[in-house]
Amino acid sequence: MDISTTTATDVYVFDFLSSIDHPRALTVWLLYSSKEHDQLVELEWHPSDYLDVASGADSLAATKFLSKATFLSCKYNLREEALKKFFDAENQCRQTNSRIRRYAFNFESTWTLLAKAKVLTESILGEVDAEEFISSCDWGPGATTLIRRRHSCIPTKFSFERRITPLCYDFIASWFRVAFPHWEPDFEPFGASKVVTVPKNAKTDRTIAIEPGLNLWFQKGAGTVIRSRLRSCGVDLREGQSHNQKKCRIAAKFNKLATVDFSSASDTISLALVEELLPSKWVALLSALRSPYGLLDNSLVYFEKFSSMGNGFTFELETLIFYVLAVVCCKALGIRPDVSVYGDDVILPSSAYGMYTTLCADLGFTVNLKKSYSSGYYRESCGSHYWNGADIKPIFQKEPLDGATAKLKAANALRRYAHRRNTFGCDGSYRACWSALARSIGKNTPLISDGYGDSGLVVNFDEARAVVTKAKHGVEGYYTRVWAVLAKEKFFDNKGMLLSKLHSIGKSHDVDNFVANKLREAAGLGNSTPLPGRIRHVKLRMLIPRWVELGPWL
Repeated sequence: MDISTTTATDVYVFDFLSSIDHPRALTVWLLYSSKEHDQLVELEWHPSDYLDVASGADSLAATKFLSKATFLSCKYNLREEALKKFFDAENQCRQTNSRIRRYAFNFESTWTLLAKAKVLTESILGEVDAEEFISSCDWGPGATTLIRRRHSCIPTKFSFERRITPLCYDFIASWFRVAFPHWEPDFEPFGASKVVTVPKNAKTDRTIAIEPGLNLWFQKGAGTVIRSRLRSCGVDLREGQSHNQKKCRIAAKFNKLATVDFSSASDTISLALVEELLPSKWVALLSALRSPYGLLDNSLVYFEKFSSMGNGFTFELETLIFYVLAVVCCKALGIRPDVSVYGDDVILPSSAYGMYTTLCADLGFTVNLKKSYSSGYYRESCGSHYWNGADIKPIFQKEPLDGATAKLKAANALRRYAHRRNTFGCDGSYRACWSALARSIGKNTPLISDGYGDSGLVVNFDEARAVVTKAKHGVEGYYTRVWAVLAKEKFFDNKGMLLSKLHSIGKSHDVDNFVANKLREAAGLGNSTPLPGRIRHVKLRMLIPRWVELGPWL
């Protein structure tokens, strides 16, 4: 390594890969150091190539470490790669629409299974409840076609958002004033979402569609209703990815469940599939709220898909679709439907894997064979990686180590990874790498327990004993200094803030939430709203009631 041109990032990459005793680590370093980054991100990992968990985990760690890095010198045009996938998905949806409308399926059981899935979908969704739908409408956290993300706080959206597709306006025009009597937006017809690309990994960006703001408001309402209906059949999206991650471990331990992942799942939900699968009233509702066109580089694209990421109900809709298809496959085979779904991450009995993937392919979806597993003792789902029940989730170095914050995140990720690799402590192979990284941050770095994010350097209690203070007066725990990340706030004194407060109170389903809102207002902060993506770091004193021990370096 040429010391004269070495960066902190290079040193960390070298140290981390040197800590891994595996030929794949050497391969990754040689490709990285020789600037062969295109070959580096093309490296693949297959669990069938390894005989034991240690070798497989080491190879996985080396292979994935730089797979999402933003500092590689790749020749890929990330935007072009993303747009190619976008148009490929549109073409795929076009073919699927034709196949479904002509009932020209490749799999002889598709029609029967689709009919059963329709019945199941109807039983889950039930009737459209107008009051439930209206009370569930909400703003998403992101940008709209009118308001950029850095300005997309709720008072701003209530004050200035006005764009809506013509079909959505026709749907809400007759009852909007009754449902929202204090809100008087100056409606502006805007017939399309805006197709843009956002970072994904070192090989490609991903496409999303930024929706007209008022469409998004109602889309979130429909998505929330679908979420509540899914809970009735045991799919609770409020749990986040945790349920699928726990099932993933069970799948890897006992080899009776398969994990299925899809490529471009949301972009391949075709119009015809939704029209065929959902009850007519739900199709009418969601069709009125979606954007039928996308604006890409000043050109209009007619969507063959039903909705994409960026739409407020896409995630719930794809969860529903993949769930009902999995259940009907299990029932057709006489198998107990032990199914767990979170978006496009599906877990189902291994014996139903073949029928399920065949059915999904016939309905226009592409199973990602590189991330789907039905045999052996390795499984992957919702970012979790398990081998025979052992957690081998790798770490990803996405950003260069160009400051203390980046180094702190890298050090904590490494310490947690070392802890996952050793049941009784932290894998000593990574100690030297972690120590060098920790020293480079600086002596004044706060020391914290695991479980509090990256507000300090995660260590065991004995390592932090000299800088923490024991709590007094019957309070259990220790006080330590942390770097707290606080959102910058802006003071609003307009109608948008009033509508925001009324909406917030309307969403309070219990006394505690209502009291919390009132206390915040009484403290003089009632008109201050956090600004998305704009933060500041403040050193604060924080109580840690229970210090989590990661164990010694072994």
